[in-house]
Amino acid sequence: MNIFDLGRIRTSIWLGAALLFVCVLGAGHVEAAKVPKVGICHFDEDSGLFHLINVSMNAQAAHLAHGDGLPEEFNASIGIEFDNECNIVPPGPAVLAHAFIDIGVNDRVYDPMTDFSIALLEDTDGSGDVSIGDEITLSSYPLNFDPQDATDLGSWTAEAHVVGGIISDTMTRIGVTTMTPAIGTHEMNWYTPPDNDGDRFDEADTAAPQNVIRDNMFGDDLSIRTTPLSPGAPDITVISNRPPGTDDRFLQVVIP
Repeated sequence: MNIFDLGRIRTSIWLGAALLFVCVLGAGHVEAAKVPKVGICHFDEDSGLFHLINVSMNAQAAHLAHGDGLPEEFNASIGIEFDNECNIVPPGPAVLAHAFIDIGVNDRVYDPMTDFSIALLEDTDGSGDVSIGDEITLSSYPLNFDPQDATDLGSWTAEAHVVGGIISDTMTRIGVTTMTPAIGTHEMNWYTPPDNDGDRFDEADTAAPQNVIRDNMFGDDLSIRTTPLSPGAPDITVISNRPPGTDDRFLQVVIP
């Protein structure tokens, strides 16, 4: 082999190595280009505002870890909900008492995406306590004791319920009287453990409870009685007095 042949071989090897490097580098760029972009509500320290930016999905976790958020989601770690353009959604009235069906995770935390609300009392005037004029929303009531079958629901007739009087305002029981044009004055009560030995929501007149949803250590009640106090409730007792030992926490009552 003469010196010219050796030079050609060395040149070929060098060119081959260079070509391989370019191919590997190009493949890396192509692979990086495949990583999708995601929207992030990024906090800008200079302006003190959140802005919508697009970042690699690989960087999403790092942004969320230091206080950024996602569009149209509530970030529990910073207590902020964003709209689709990363504007901060003003919080609604604080919850004073809430009875609901807790689907899946039995954590006593209401998730509007999965759980079903029964009766919600909100701090309409922002006083921090139960007050005259606070509003109650009745949504649904369960027709069975299985929280995983919460599609089996009855619905209260939508009507504004406003607190007209306060019976109890403690950490384990909130009781109020309400006044509506259709049904007049009656009571609503939210109980949470250890009061009433479990979770319970009821509507009552001066004589006795009429609509009772109870889930406690002594058994369960699911009674929507005749002569219902809320228009739209059925004229029958759905289920009543399930015996002790079958409690499955189908009802959650939270008094923050």
